[in-house]
Amino acid sequence: MSDYTTNIGSFLAFFSPFFVGHGILRPVKNSFLALTLTIPLFLAGCAAPLLKGVDAEGAKAYLGSPEIQGTSTYQKYVTGPQSEAAKLIYVISRIGEAEGLLFQHEGAWHDPQEAYRGSMWMLRKNFEKGETARDFIRLHVWHSDNTGTPRLVKYPDGSLQIGYYILLNELDLLEATASRELGT
Repeated sequence: MSDYTTNIGSFLAFFSPFFVGHGILRPVKNSFLALTLTIPLFLAGCAAPLLKGVDAEGAKAYLGSPEIQGTSTYQKYVTGPQSEAAKLIYVISRIGEAEGLLFQHEGAWHDPQEAYRGSMWMLRKNFEKGETARDFIRLHVWHSDNTGTPRLVKYPDGSLQIGYYILLNELDLLEATASRELGT
């Protein structure tokens, strides 16, 4: 993010009471609306950037090693039915096996095992026959249904990834690896 964007966001957030008090934002009579408009600008300037499935060098980010062929989770997938539900179970299992990561849900951070249990519950509760793994991830992982905020993954280096993109990376990795190995 450029310094210009950061400075504009901080400026607007700091001076928004002035703008409202001096009639600059007079058409916006509701102070809640004014705060709603200025807080995102402030956060954009001050918050750590949310990454979209790539690390600082531009490489795809995963929940663990991208060398998945020897893992028991991958072996369960390739020896099983390879359905859309099985793809989701694979991805959720990768969440449970993640080391050093934290997962945010509804503002609270959870370790991999808690995130695994919550994800399995979400899968059992919400997966519908005929739904693709990508559709499920888009509908149920992209953001919280209650708060509208994106679900986040925190890496040991402090970087924050939007969970949606990480799970799509995991799904892409699974499909590409299985396709190479099984010729599907």
